Amino acid sequence: MADRVNVTKKLQAFLEELSPKARAMLVNSIEAAKSRGEDQPQYEMILSVVRPVLRKEGNTIPRRDLIMRAFYEPFSPFFYDNYGNRKFPGRISRNSLPRIWKWITRDVLPERIEEILDDFQSREVSVDDSEYELQQCADKLRDEAFPVIRGHLQQLRDVPRGFARLSVQLGNDRVLRDLEDLLAIEAHPELWNVLASLPDVITRADVEPGSDTLKRLRSFLRQYGADGFWLAAGIMDKLERPGLLVLIALGLAESDDGKTIAMSNYGVFVEAALNECDAIVSKFRHFLHSNEPDEKLIGCLKDYHSIQRKLVVHIEMETAPEWLSKLATVRRQLSDLIRPEIETAAGKVNRALRHSVGEGVHARFEDYAVADAQRAVRLLVETRRIIDSLALNELMVTTWSRVEQALEILTTKLLENLREVDGSEQDAIVAKLDAAIRFSEPIFGEDYAKSLRRSSSNALATVIQKRAGN
Repeated sequence: MADRVNVTKKLQAFLEELSPKARAMLVNSIEAAKSRGEDQPQYEMILSVVRPVLRKEGNTIPRRDLIMRAFYEPFSPFFYDNYGNRKFPGRISRNSLPRIWKWITRDVLPERIEEILDDFQSREVSVDDSEYELQQCADKLRDEAFPVIRGHLQQLRDVPRGFARLSVQLGNDRVLRDLEDLLAIEAHPELWNVLASLPDVITRADVEPGSDTLKRLRSFLRQYGADGFWLAAGIMDKLERPGLLVLIALGLAESDDGKTIAMSNYGVFVEAALNECDAIVSKFRHFLHSNEPDEKLIGCLKDYHSIQRKLVVHIEMETAPEWLSKLATVRRQLSDLIRPEIETAAGKVNRALRHSVGEGVHARFEDYAVADAQRAVRLLVETRRIIDSLALNELMVTTWSRVEQALEILTTKLLENLREVDGSEQDAIVAKLDAAIRFSEPIFGEDYAKSLRRSSSNALATVIQKRAGN
């Protein structure tokens, strides 16, 4: 509690030093991040501190640009970050939202929406009341816009190539299909009711046979079987792990036969699971190329494994060849992405830890090389854990052996070198030994890492004693 108070005081002092314009920019950037689906704990903490500062100086926040987020807020369970080019039924890409919003404000109700927005902006809403006023404005926009949008689309159905032209206006066909999903979801009160009746977090216990969750899902699908994709999409954010989609399908169908499940209304949950695997591949590819933190890559692999194992273990996929083919394709695609990342792991470890005695003041500890090796080792370890879900068995055997050998040789050499050098060269070796220990722990185990730490400490102590004796 004391730590939080201290952090709050420091944050308040920092914000008070900023100019009013800088504070407004900070608030807008946080709100923009929240509109993209990012929801970090520190966001609310920052906002809770900055609002009193703005109130004290009688400031207001221009929030017209945030109305889009409030307009879409009720539909957030259906949104996802689409890093590929495929459209998944029932799920709405966040990339589509600005394009749909631009079309609504430009072509559907430009004058009326401009009037509502101008009225809201002209009020100079206080910081304390802004969220409520923002929601009120968004509610009014939805109430007026959605009926007009439906009428507009209905008219286009009677116009030759009307939808083709609308697709061009929106950017592409995927955005148009996202718009159609948005309209269908908005006009489905029964869907909203069943989603509201489900737990905020759906765990494995919630999808056991006879559970209330399964009863509610089955009841909905008996009446609205054709709308299952929207239901599956709407519960995605509630699931503790995405692999629970498979268990939901099993529990509802009361069968593990792939063909039986595929022919029922409950096959949509397996389809949603396979679509999620496809989306994970695209996400993993994006994270690799954009150099995202290792945790995001590891998270992708864990989610994929959660789905893949449940499909293979719990469902007789051989009786559903289309599903089996989709799963094999995803397995191959993800394996192809992982392969070049792990097969170079031994080389990256060698580049990060190698050292030649006598480098003296030129001895360097290269952070970027260590970071590359750390990522390769972490991916190697996680890949080995989920190896049954990938097509990398032979590569894993040889690569794991090479990394083990590289670590053993390089660590032994670093310990020997530590006893022979001093000064900046010694500091570089100590840093490399620390990195070697981090690499070794997930490869050889915790006991091996502890032994290395003792050897490193003893070697350094010996050097210090010798130097003191001289």
